[in-house]
Order: sequence, then C-alpha cells, then structure tokens
Amino acid sequence: MSVKKFYATADTTITNAYKENIKQRGTGANMGLADSLEIFFIYGQTANQNATEQEKLEESRILLKFDTEEIKSYYEQSFPSGVKFILKLTNAVHPFTLARNYGIKVYALAEDFVEGNGVDMDSYSDVGVSNWTERKVATSWTSPGGLTGNETLLGTQNIDTGEEDLEIDITSYIQSVFDNGTIDNGFAVIMDENITGG
Repeated sequence: MSVKKFYATADTTITNAYKENIKQRGTGANMGLADSLEIFFIYGQTANQNATEQEKLEESRILLKFDTEEIKSYYEQSFPSGVKFILKLTNAVHPFTLARNYGIKVYALAEDFVEGNGVDMDSYSDVGVSNWTERKVATSWTSPGGLTGNETLLGTQNIDTGEEDLEIDITSYIQSVFDNGTIDNGFAVIMDENITGG
C-alpha cells in the first residue's frame, strides 16, 4: 500500500494561558514559527482566591491548514476511490510530565487564519496574529479561541499514556472539499471539552 503525504502549509498554537507573572494572559501571543505545536489544559494556577471558574482555566489549541487545491490537483480534481485521508500529528518527546487519559477532538474551522511569525512558547512575548483573540491582522475571531460552537467535528481520539501520535480519519471531510467545493479554513485540534469546560 502506497502512502502520499501532504504537509500543512500553516500551523500554529494559540493560548489563553497566563504569562509567568500569573496575572496577565498571553492571548495576544503568536507561535506560528515555533518548532512544535502543543495542546494543554491547566486549571487553578492563579493565586486569586476569588477567581471564577473561567478565570482559573488556561488552555492551548493547535490550528492547521493544508493546501486543498494541491490535494485536488494531485488527484486531477476527482476524489480518489478507495483512498483514506488521515490527519496525523506525531508526538514530540520531551522530559516534562505528560497528561494521561484524555480525549482530543479535531474540528473543521469556520473561519480562516494566518500562521504568523512568533516562536516564544514560554513567556508569550511574540505578539501577533493569529492568536487567541485575532485570526488575521485587525480581524478578531467570532469567539476567542477560534471556535464558535458551529464547527464540524471531524473526529476524536482517546489518549491513554500521552505518548500516542494523533491519527484522525478525515476522508469524508476531504471528499466534501472535492464534491462541494467546500471552503477549507483548516482545522482546530483541542483537548476534549469535558476536560477543559468547552
């Protein structure tokens, strides 16, 4: 069985996590040129005893975009019979504690975004788009974090050890791009809202 790989043309991480001072959030940070992508969920890090549940929540999401015109051109504008399209993200090994026993969801984004040029994934010092609040220059997401609640869920995967690669079958979505000329704004990869509070 042969495998054809299509690589993302844009990828970034967006977050509403607190900066190192645990007072200000890094919602304006861009990480488009960072060498890895990350999703996480942190709860209750703030020292503010009067913080609301939403104020205690911090998370990051991965945004990805592929050149679907390249995919269509490769298959001569006709959806290939018997072919599966799998969205795959490979786990990056690191020395830090891994989250275990959670779910990952992949959604088709309702709005387009730009990757950006930021690299700082620690102190969130590289301000720019896209980020938690803006998807393009001077253009906000309809809802902070990029999800309005009307996105199409493409698939889910349970993560048991934290070391698994993500593999989601997106064949039906790609077929809709071929058949209906569906506008492709890319994908959002998030931790399950049953963990994050949605």
